[in-house]
Amino acid sequence: MLRLRRNPNRKKMKRILTSLLLIALAFSASAQIRGYNIVVSVTPDHQDWNYRTGEKARFVVNVRKSGTLLPNTTVDFEAGPVMYPDTQRKGVTLKDGTVLSERVDYAKGDPENP
Repeated sequence: MLRLRRNPNRKKMKRILTSLLLIALAFSASAQIRGYNIVVSVTPDHQDWNYRTGEKARFVVNVRKSGTLLPNTTVDFEAGPVMYPDTQRKGVTLKDGTVLSERVDYAKGDPENP
């Protein structure tokens, strides 16, 4: 008959595993976002982001830190077709943390878009 022996190092192994688990929990708790993150949001004036050709697209750019608008923030942004942005604004200062921008797409062949 085969008998299984108890491992004499079982208590020691249990302590080591418990310690490793507590250390892992401590590191994961310190890796959480504490609310100091900066969020840039772009909000259009149309809910579905769909505009007709030739219609002005207005959007608001906000910069927030911990949910509060950041005053005197400088941003660069571009708008236009993918890979071909035709509206570029660099070094725009958001005095109160917000800026309103406009952009118009014209149909192909239009005098504004030959």
